[in-house]
Amino acid sequence: MSEPGAECPVCGERLEGRKCSGCGWTATKKVRGRPAAPASPVVRACPSDGGELDADGYCQRGRGWPLGADCRFACPLCRAPLEWDGKCLRCYGQATAESQWTIPGDRYELEHEHWRLVARGPQEPASEAETAAAVATLRALLGGTFSLEVAEMELSLIFPALPAAPAR
Repeated sequence: MSEPGAECPVCGERLEGRKCSGCGWTATKKVRGRPAAPASPVVRACPSDGGELDADGYCQRGRGWPLGADCRFACPLCRAPLEWDGKCLRCYGQATAESQWTIPGDRYELEHEHWRLVARGPQEPASEAETAAAVATLRALLGGTFSLEVAEMELSLIFPALPAAPAR
């Protein structure tokens, strides 16, 4: 039972026994004895390959974060969550409104249903010339000027990080 004249810790009203007449809060009894044993850790399985996930959700068997997992990294500038490709969709890697866009995070790519690290950040975005060349290549492809194979080869020359298309 509560002491006579005790106040509710939630609303400050006077307690009647163990119950507050104002908000309905009820004091719980103190339990004596040994503390309960700690709960056993929950082992989570990777949805992609069944491997064990660590506390951060990383799969040792797949050597990455499973497909469907949210990116667990934050932008070093604005602390917003990053995308798996390292981009920040809140500040675009700009320290100030006048500064150049950057890709502040590490780049991960999906391989065997796991997000795996492929490049450490920060990364520079494509230059204006690289972007213009890629747009011209895509326009030529969509206009039928290039075959698919030639367009893929051209894009792999412009953006070396892109994997080259397999031979057909």
